[in-house]
Amino acid sequence: MIEDIELNGRRRVKVDGCWFDERGNEVVINPDPVIIEQHEVAKESIEENAPKKPEYPNVIDENSVEHVFVDTSDALPFRDVEVEIEQSDKDKATEGGEALPIWAFADNIRFAKRSKKFLKCRCRVGLSKTGYYLIINHRYIKLGDYPDGYECNEGNIWIKRPINDKGYRMIHENEKGGHLIGYAIEKGEKVVFTNPTNDVYSVTFDGRITSGVKNKEIVTLKDIDIDKLLHAFDKKATSYKYFWFLAITKIYFEIRMYTISFKDILIEMVSIAWRYVFDVECQFPSIDQLPVYLRAIQAKTYLPKSAKEKIVEETVRESFYKWKWDTLLKPLLNNVPYRFLSPWIPFTNNEEVITKSEKKELRCPYSITKDHVTINPLWSDYLIENYDKISLFIEKELRSYLKCK
Repeated sequence: MIEDIELNGRRRVKVDGCWFDERGNEVVINPDPVIIEQHEVAKESIEENAPKKPEYPNVIDENSVEHVFVDTSDALPFRDVEVEIEQSDKDKATEGGEALPIWAFADNIRFAKRSKKFLKCRCRVGLSKTGYYLIINHRYIKLGDYPDGYECNEGNIWIKRPINDKGYRMIHENEKGGHLIGYAIEKGEKVVFTNPTNDVYSVTFDGRITSGVKNKEIVTLKDIDIDKLLHAFDKKATSYKYFWFLAITKIYFEIRMYTISFKDILIEMVSIAWRYVFDVECQFPSIDQLPVYLRAIQAKTYLPKSAKEKIVEETVRESFYKWKWDTLLKPLLNNVPYRFLSPWIPFTNNEEVITKSEKKELRCPYSITKDHVTINPLWSDYLIENYDKISLFIEKELRSYLKCK
């Protein structure tokens, strides 16, 4: 037996006790139309009588949120930080460990989102699974925990202009509103943080990078030092050397800090090389694995092949450990950091290069440790003042090497 009815503007057909909806060529089995109608009425009643969403503390009208562009042209380069409050070993923890108290240092933190750089020391605010952190000179300081309704993967972080003597306001904004993380301001060589309950914490830097020592002869670069840098690209089997030093110079120019982690260098190498692999017609040597690594990243992240450097950098950084890009890109660190220094240190093995790179009399542009390089102060001014010239020279040599059209 066949029944044909119309319910809520939709045609339903009953065949041998079963009801069907006709949706184009697709037929879907449905329960009795009376049951459907009752369900729809009940659903409307539930939505109408649903409890109101709770209000959250420290909420700021989202219309008051604004972008802040901080002038960092006169940014002072700072080095290691030293906390001013007492902190026991048990207060230190890594992500996934015990909950950290406010203003405790942490290691190996992964961030879902980060703010723009602000203050002269170019710090950031990061959102991690374990709370809010101040990212400063590759160190992580806990600022606070998430209130109800806020998570690390939701919303954005805004840095707002000062409205009082506490400094810049750091705000985590999502669809519920804006949560005030706290305030940050620089006072001399200190960064002072004030949380929403007016507790004050500070961190002190050990000074700024200089090219010489006061009251002593200032050591400067010589022509032979520059010649050695030019010859650092003479011997190569791949493009790695070019992207390696492009990444180092770019990072140092932007952050003006001695220490640069291998992780940051690898991420920058990928972002710089992206257009050479996907946008520019180049001929990478068959032994060169950089295109292979970038295609693997592109396939996993769905980044457009025409993506800008900044987008690539942010995407790779956010997924660096999640997708194990550190393992994928590790071969880039096997030889290049050490062999790049061959004009200063004739290569024998990596360990010897690490040891000799710290000797001041060799005048290397950087020294190497286990997981980072440290810029030689001798090269500091030169790398900053001649950044554009250095970049243009390397890219010109790179394009010639890859036969880019």
